[in-house]
Amino acid sequence: MNASPSRKPRSLFRVTYRDGATLTTTAATSVLAGAQAERQRPGAIKSIKFLKKVSHG
Repeated sequence: MNASPSRKPRSLFRVTYRDGATLTTTAATSVLAGAQAERQRPGAIKSIKFLKKVSHG
């Protein structure tokens, strides 16, 4: 899988659900992280926290 130069840099996010469960995922923005987490584990999301930038290379 080749990384294209036009791809946005990805960041690490921790998504917390109202029932206390957490899911850590990478995405370009927090909105995309929330959408991705919702697909992986449906439920009411309480918060989305930025953790760090993920380097490519």
